[in-house]
Amino acid sequence: MNKTREIIYISIITVLLATLAGIYINPGMAPEAIIYSTTTSGEVVVNENGDTVLLADGSEWEAPFIEPNGSGGSGSKPAPRKKSTAAKPPAKLKAGTSERININSASAAQLKRLPGIGDVTAQKIIDYRNSSGGFRRIEDIMKVSGIASGKFNSIKEFIVVE
Repeated sequence: MNKTREIIYISIITVLLATLAGIYINPGMAPEAIIYSTTTSGEVVVNENGDTVLLADGSEWEAPFIEPNGSGGSGSKPAPRKKSTAAKPPAKLKAGTSERININSASAAQLKRLPGIGDVTAQKIIDYRNSSGGFRRIEDIMKVSGIASGKFNSIKEFIVVE
């Protein structure tokens, strides 16, 4: 009886080790993108996660939910929905740009385009501006908590006071 158990345990361990060795040696290939056609947009490519699709023209679409076992309806893929681009934050300003932000009237979204300025600091700038009656010169922004000379030096080329 003990000999039989020992053989079973050794067999199980051998199978497990062989499986792990096979996975290590040949981990397999990443799944290919799924390509299908839509009626209006041409070719659509679904990424390997199945959550985003890229159209042939490069625009992004949100992938519809499809039951993996095919129980989600007639078996045909529903048309993808246009992915919202409103959530993308505007790009940070970079050296060499001629764009300037008026710190006396800028919104939080505009202030967040400044290098090193996030949600909290943008709100502090607006709060300081509202409580003090505005900025008289760009250096006054250093009176805002969290903006010292280092941060000021990184944003001074992008700000104006009007």
